[in-house]
Amino acid sequence: METNTPRVSAPRQVVVFGLAEELYAVDVQRVQEIIRWRAPRTVAGAVPGVCGVINLRGKIIPVCDLSLTIGAPPIGHDDQAKIVVLENAFGVCGFVVDRVEEVASFESASVDEMPPLASDADFVVGIAKVGDRLIVVLDPDRLFDASVADDAAARGSAVDELAVAA
Repeated sequence: METNTPRVSAPRQVVVFGLAEELYAVDVQRVQEIIRWRAPRTVAGAVPGVCGVINLRGKIIPVCDLSLTIGAPPIGHDDQAKIVVLENAFGVCGFVVDRVEEVASFESASVDEMPPLASDADFVVGIAKVGDRLIVVLDPDRLFDASVADDAAARGSAVDELAVAA
């Protein structure tokens, strides 16, 4: 027996953060933690968008400047700056943001697809309308293009080969 009750989507929880005057969000399940800004150690030959690495409880993780990665205006790293540590297709990494606003919930129905003329960035899931705010929802797995993924995989293979040779 069919019912005509409308499908209700489960609320989506996201971490909302700011870069300059714009708001962005990623799924809260992808975020491991949020830490205060600390200057990462630069690494020679880092892939584009990576500003260095930090030691987070004994684990070395790359830190990316999200503004460079998504083509937003550069940000300053003041007392409000944070590093959002999340898991993506490349493993665990940190993204520098101006500020973390909140953990928010909204219905999937409140997320519209990006209009084709507005952006062709495949890392944008859509635009959430929350009250009078528009929040760009990002896909952490797509924040780097295929060439960066291939380069990172090649570097990983080279490290593995060095470990075997040693």
